[in-house]
Amino acid sequence: MKKIRVVLVDDSPVALFVLKKLLARSDHIDVVGTASDGRQALALIPMADPDVVCTDLHMPEMDGLELTRRLMEEFPKPIMVLSAVDGNAERTFQVLQAGALEFVEKPAGLAEPELKDKAKEIIDKISILAGVKVFRKRRQAGLAGLPTVLSPLPGFAPAMGIGQVLGQTLATPAVIGIGASTGGPTAFSEILREIPADYPVPIVAVQHMAAGFMSAFVHHLNGFSRIEAKLAEEGEKIRPGRLYFAPEDYHLEVERSGCLRLSGAPPLEGHRPSVGVLLASLGRHFAAESWGVLLTGMGKDGAAALKTIRNTGGFTVAQEEASCAVYGMPGEAEKLGAACRFMAPRAIGKLLAGLARR
Repeated sequence: MKKIRVVLVDDSPVALFVLKKLLARSDHIDVVGTASDGRQALALIPMADPDVVCTDLHMPEMDGLELTRRLMEEFPKPIMVLSAVDGNAERTFQVLQAGALEFVEKPAGLAEPELKDKAKEIIDKISILAGVKVFRKRRQAGLAGLPTVLSPLPGFAPAMGIGQVLGQTLATPAVIGIGASTGGPTAFSEILREIPADYPVPIVAVQHMAAGFMSAFVHHLNGFSRIEAKLAEEGEKIRPGRLYFAPEDYHLEVERSGCLRLSGAPPLEGHRPSVGVLLASLGRHFAAESWGVLLTGMGKDGAAALKTIRNTGGFTVAQEEASCAVYGMPGEAEKLGAACRFMAPRAIGKLLAGLARR
């Protein structure tokens, strides 16, 4: 079996020592180089030709954000950011929008069993990222790496009704559920830029995210979203024009009454929160009155539940392969025939925004 080649980038010798010791637990990963900042990494990576780059975010000379931008412009590689949670939400999610695929909290030390759990998480993610094909990414102007002015999408005239876009008549749903994993923060950002302030439908969502980052993600979205994003609370009732995210380590479900329920039930297919748990509750309680959206991500979480929504008469969308960071979850939805349409995130945003114009 061919070993996965990894380059580690961190200005802390201790962090590099810990990470090398951690990755040595896997017999299919080979650390082929280390660098103490982004400039060294840019010189090293073309020669080492790694399958995955693991970098810290905060470094002198050139930080992880600029390194990610330069790599994705000049020598694209799957990038995993390993950094401490510091509350700088904008910086954290700029690096994901620049092209990094994963953001994982850096291990604090060598204590067991914490390091054992962290080792498994990082090794599993490196193993998956090594198989991801990435593409050159041109730098764009504007907030969080996105263009300031968005050009019209083909087939989406501003005054076009939602039925005209889809070639079919659709009832306004009672609730919309969205699920995402790897690459999801960028997809959510593109969707929310299209949603107007007077949005008539509540949205509930699950984003797989490393521990400690969910609050920062919601804060980041509220920096530009015209609807309020928030962490769901037990028993609260969903309201139009709000986006409710499952908190860390809790499943999220919606009852027929519109009340949110949080659960510490066992993970589903390794995930808590689970996209499948959320979408299944919509199919069960709202059927044809629900819409389901499945975005980029590793694995198959949510695909079967998306099929349930479609089978009960609800409308379903999955992210198209060309725009996905990882075509795992949408790809599984395609295999199951779970999605009525496959679209890019901006097109999904315009589709959802059309509900406000009806």
